[in-house]
Amino acid sequence: MAVSKAQQKSVRKYEKEHYDQILIRFPKGTKDLIKDTGKSVNGYVNDAVYEKLCHDGIISYYESSDGKAHNYKSHYEEED
Repeated sequence: MAVSKAQQKSVRKYEKEHYDQILIRFPKGTKDLIKDTGKSVNGYVNDAVYEKLCHDGIISYYESSDGKAHNYKSHYEEED
């Protein structure tokens, strides 16, 4: 089913208002290594960024691309 020009414009407008786009470059072969994990490249990179933000204390919670909830304590602090 074809998507109308108006719908394409609407999607572009929504994405511009709600998402940041970041261009990143890796050495050749990195994309294949990521794909070998079974995750999408976008999902893998998003998970890595959110995990690092959580680890650095910038955020305290994130939901990974596989739908699992994560927080700082469960990943980086030992339980008493």
